[in-house]
Amino acid sequence: MEGLVKLSFYSFTAASIALGAALVCYVVYAAGRIRLRQASLATSTGTTMTTTTAEFAPGPAAAGRFGTLLAWFALVFQGLAVLLRTIAAGRGPYSNMYEFSLAFIFAVLLVYLVFERLYEIKQLGPIVLAVAFGMSLYVWSLPTRMREVEGLNPALQNQPLMTVHVSTAILAYATFAVAFAAAVLYLIASRRQTRWLPSPDMLDDIGYRAVTIGFPMLALVRSAMTNEQVATMLRQFIAATLLGPLAERFGIAPIRMEAAAGQLVGVAMLRYVLGLEPIASATAQELVELLAPALQRHFDGD
Repeated sequence: MEGLVKLSFYSFTAASIALGAALVCYVVYAAGRIRLRQASLATSTGTTMTTTTAEFAPGPAAAGRFGTLLAWFALVFQGLAVLLRTIAAGRGPYSNMYEFSLAFIFAVLLVYLVFERLYEIKQLGPIVLAVAFGMSLYVWSLPTRMREVEGLNPALQNQPLMTVHVSTAILAYATFAVAFAAAVLYLIASRRQTRWLPSPDMLDDIGYRAVTIGFPMLALVRSAMTNEQVATMLRQFIAATLLGPLAERFGIAPIRMEAAAGQLVGVAMLRYVLGLEPIASATAQELVELLAPALQRHFDGD
């Protein structure tokens, strides 16, 4: 098993290198080139006036082709990293952020390359691959101990359900990355007449299709929370992984820790989900002054 874990990490390393090189190629291709044109005009007095204008032209096509090729290499190596990790662990990659990030990078590359092949455009590459490369850098920043295969806590023991649940969520987020890139380029193309960008209509269609794929998947993930089995798993996860260790670490009774967490969750719902005023527009300092005494009371029992 240790050999598979190392081989998975080596595959991820190769994927990271290919991904970074692909990102550079896509940036060179999408940035285009600036061409300077000079025009001379002879006046009636015999003098000559020279004007210089700058025109933006598409980037070198070779850079785009190399970017696509390197992206496919990154996809293959990243898929191999996920596969080897799955075989070594005997389950899906969802026990920690290291495994989740590996799967997310693979999904982003896969979804992007599918859209690139369908629409035959490469201008989305710099944005989408920047997201994937940023996640790759995040993986490198994680502690090395997270690369080891660990046992699942009780909240994640239902492997078939968790595999479907996490995989669906990852694919949804990957399609949203493509939709985000299409939206950014749409804003640019609709405000500036940039010849080497796809038309606003095409970008709008890409964003629409990506969202129509991602939102149903995300809805399935959220609707699963109404399932009693999933709700039980979530309760076990919160109690065993989040609140339980905190209560034990600081010597606080579990019921007091849960009461404090419930108050924070309630405030978050009112402020960020419902947008209830005046708490939605309150400053961070105001919230600290308001909530700190109440939370301290929960912890101290006074």
